[in-house]
Amino acid sequence: MQRQGGGGGHGSPDEIRRGIDAMAAKVNALEVSASDDWQRGVAKVLRALVEGQAHAHGEFGHHKKAMDLLLLEIFKAREGGGRPPQGRPGEDGTGA
Repeated sequence: MQRQGGGGGHGSPDEIRRGIDAMAAKVNALEVSASDDWQRGVAKVLRALVEGQAHAHGEFGHHKKAMDLLLLEIFKAREGGGRPPQGRPGEDGTGA
């Protein structure tokens, strides 16, 4: 069974961002329509959770890019036969 509002979070990054934005809009509406301090307090807690989710989503994007760059460097190193880059004679400590 899929939850209302997009479900398990396995959509594209744009779909996830739209879902987070939709949740933020609902929290805004809840806060505006709050009739007492308790409801306003709940809205503040929900806002903090939504903002945390937005931050985590952004960080995940940064981590994914970093992993992609790391994998690219690994593939480049493998294409070179796995050998370290060649320097000038004697730089590797062998005295050659």
